[in-house]
Amino acid sequence: TSPISNFIPNDPLFNQQWFLNQFSDCDIDAPEAWDIETGDPDVVIAVVDTGVDYNHEDLADNIWTNPGEIPNNWKDDDNNGFVDDINGWDFHDKDNSPMDYHGHGTNCSGIISAVTNNGIGGAGIASNCKIMPVRVGNNLVWVWNVLEGIEYAAYNGADIISLSLGNYALLDIEKDALDYAYNQGSVLV
Repeated sequence: TSPISNFIPNDPLFNQQWFLNQFSDCDIDAPEAWDIETGDPDVVIAVVDTGVDYNHEDLADNIWTNPGEIPNNWKDDDNNGFVDDINGWDFHDKDNSPMDYHGHGTNCSGIISAVTNNGIGGAGIASNCKIMPVRVGNNLVWVWNVLEGIEYAAYNGADIISLSLGNYALLDIEKDALDYAYNQGSVLV
């Protein structure tokens, strides 16, 4: 058997991320888990939210790049219906810049996959996975944008779709979008 190392990253905000590791052990045991797995760059996690600051110094290296698109040629190279969707799509503003102007999607993305042990910011739970930014609104999101965002993420190969949002009633059309994503092989969270 190999010794347990319980890796502690050098990220300055790690000690404030109480959910990852704390003295009382009321946490997810991230250091223990990181001895087993830190994420895989082939795993794409779509964050269907307020967008993602894809230039953020603790996220930029883990932002998904659409392999079927040629940057800035104003063509839909992969024929998915979205022109130059290099790093995801903005269903709120209907363009190829899913930048976060609210902060929630960026925060969720950091929890999921901030670059870890880089001496910057915090640590991500699955720090080697890629984040696919899908902007569906600001502090309020529209159901139609969410549905399109889920379908976009699934169609473009998201292994996991993060939906940190809620609704009071499940509409049949929402169930259809979730079923579509599930049938494409996406795990819905």
